[in-house]
Formats: sequence, structure tokens, C-alpha cells
Amino acid sequence: MDASQILTSFNTSIAEIDIALTTPCYLIPESLRANKDKFYTLAHTYPEIQTRLIHNMKYCSTNTMIRRAVRDHWFDFHLNDFNRQTRVVPPEDTKLMNKYFKAFNRIFFFGALTTDRYSYRLERNVPGIRGATSDVRLDHAGAVEHHSPKSIKCITALYKKPDTTDESLRLKGYVETLLHEMLHAFFNLFTCLCETCMGMTEKERREKTKTAGASGHGMPWHMVAQRIEEFVKSRLKCELDLDREWIMAQDIYESRMRVSKASVLFHFKELGMSYESIKQKVEKIRLDGESRKAD
Repeated sequence: MDASQILTSFNTSIAEIDIALTTPCYLIPESLRANKDKFYTLAHTYPEIQTRLIHNMKYCSTNTMIRRAVRDHWFDFHLNDFNRQTRVVPPEDTKLMNKYFKAFNRIFFFGALTTDRYSYRLERNVPGIRGATSDVRLDHAGAVEHHSPKSIKCITALYKKPDTTDESLRLKGYVETLLHEMLHAFFNLFTCLCETCMGMTEKERREKTKTAGASGHGMPWHMVAQRIEEFVKSRLKCELDLDREWIMAQDIYESRMRVSKASVLFHFKELGMSYESIKQKVEKIRLDGESRKAD
């Protein structure tokens, strides 16, 4: 991907970054939940969501629901074969994209991204942007609108890429973006965003590495995204790139943080990221930014 596309390639609108200090706490302790297996909107912490999503993939061999979803919603439809899919319909086909959405929702997200909570749509091309997820806690002017757990909803825009003439690659790009944004939506919908739940110390609230991160890509997002990529490769016989390194590099560049400091905060090795690769990407983003300014 061109470095000029990096910042906005997954330009997720993360309401929690700005509103954490003014949002009421909706956290429900596990002991008080009527159904411990159910996800309640705005009622969980980032660590809990991270743990449950990763645990779900780790023990998939004994999880009947996931095994059935992999078989019925992935391999029976040959969704790992992008060439085969685009020989029948164009990449922008709504029914085709719905097949990927349903498969991901069942395999990774417990079927919890229901239509009353989450929706996505393909929109006309916006240069440099692949996708964006927003939720209803911000009004059109960017002001905070408090919503109850019953009214919270996330919307994802997937931007068409007609310049990618290879239809199988175009479909693959849409699928990668959809999965990336579905993960954002899951965190948005089910985590409590109050001051206490977003971070204990002022330093943590500034850096937000343990929760939302600078742009919605904190450690929980990265940890789950890494496991998803591994699961897709090993279990779904497909390789999807959720752009974790480019996103990390962009966040480092935007925050003016040293790569060495970021490598400690985000544990690059634990995330399967290369220090040198991140450093090179940060430099490329910087040079591309200077080039655009010069133009």
C-alpha cells in the first residue's frame, strides 16, 4: 500500500478517544450479569473483550459453533478463493459481501454484531481511505451525545476502489477492510468508555495503549487482530492483512513518539512486528508527508 494511504486507510472515527472523561459508567460486573456468555452493550472492559475474543479462537477445535461456522459459512461458499468469487459476481456485489460479513460475525464475534447494532455499506471512492467506522455517540457537529446501551450503534463505510483493476485483489481489499472495521465496531459496542474503565492513571489516559490507543488501535485491538490474522491463515486457508504495521507506524508518526518508546509500550515482538520495518514505515510516512506539503 502507498504510504500516503496509511493514516486514512482505516480512518476509524473513535468516539471514545474524546468522550471518555464525560461518559457515565455502564460497566456490569460479571457476577451481576444475567447471562455470563452474552455480550451486553457498553458493559465490558477492554481486557475482558480482548480475552474473550482470543479465547474463542484459541479453543475453536472444541467450539462446535465456530467449527460449524467455518464449514457452513466459509468453506461451503469457497470464500477463501477470491478468484472464484469474482468470476461469478463483481467484488462490490452486496450478497457476496454479506457472505463474508456473516462468516466473520459467526467465526470471530459470537454472532453479536446484529443488524440492530451494526451495519456497513459500500460507498464511492475516497482517495487514501479504505474504510471508516463511527458510532452514534457523536452528532454531526462532533459534540457528545449520550446514548444508553440500548441505543448505541456502529456504522462502517467501505470505500470502493475502482482503480484496483484486478477484481480478486479488489475483493480481498474489501474483505480485509471489513474485518478490520468489524473488530473496531465490536470494541466500540461492548466496552464501557467511562474515565475509570478507559485507564487508571493520567499517563495511561494520555497514551491509551491499554484501551483505545491513539486512533482506536490500542494493545487490545492489535492483540486480537494479530490472532485473527493467524486464525485466518491456519484455519480458513487464506491470508488477510489487517494493516497492523502501517497503522502502528502512522500512530507513532502522528503522536511524535519515538519508535523505541513505542516498541516498549506496544511490545512489538509480542505482536509479531519488526522494529526495523516499523521504523522504515514511519520514515516513509514522514517523507511522503513532506512531499505533499512541498506540492
